[in-house]
Amino acid sequence: MADIESEFDIEKDLPDFLFSVLDRTDDFMSKSETNINDLQTQCLVLDRTVSLLRSIALTANEEDQEEWESLAEAFSEVLRAVEHRLKIVPSSECQLECQVLRRGNPEGDRRS
Repeated sequence: MADIESEFDIEKDLPDFLFSVLDRTDDFMSKSETNINDLQTQCLVLDRTVSLLRSIALTANEEDQEEWESLAEAFSEVLRAVEHRLKIVPSSECQLECQVLRRGNPEGDRRS
């Protein structure tokens, strides 16, 4: 079977990826009505992109590190704008789920 996995060329492929993330975000933000699931997914993509850029900054040489950190901060600002648009307010069901995951639920499941 042929190997379908290709090498990621950071100099060529990363700029294309970053532009596609920004373009997709712009598409969602410019629509008057956007599916909330699409925006939440885009938030996740932006968050992972910021993490990637910060990881690259940590391994970059000193002269490039500041540029990578600046790029990560710019994507963080975009992420904050999308989060602001979402205005996520967790439901009480979601809050209960989070509490159970954090502390465990020794008293049994109260949602039943």
